[in-house]
Amino acid sequence: MRAALIYQHATDERAREITDRLNAVVEREATVGDGGTPDDEDRPAGVLVPVP
Repeated sequence: MRAALIYQHATDERAREITDRLNAVVEREATVGDGGTPDDEDRPAGVLVPVP
């Protein structure tokens, strides 16, 4: 039981580290070429419409 708790804690920490780094990459890529603001804040979100 103790080993499972230690493993779960370590896995949660690692998942948080991966998420933080991935978020930083996404934010950095979103600001490239548009003056330093994230893409999703510059324009309205698109809507998908089915084409007949």
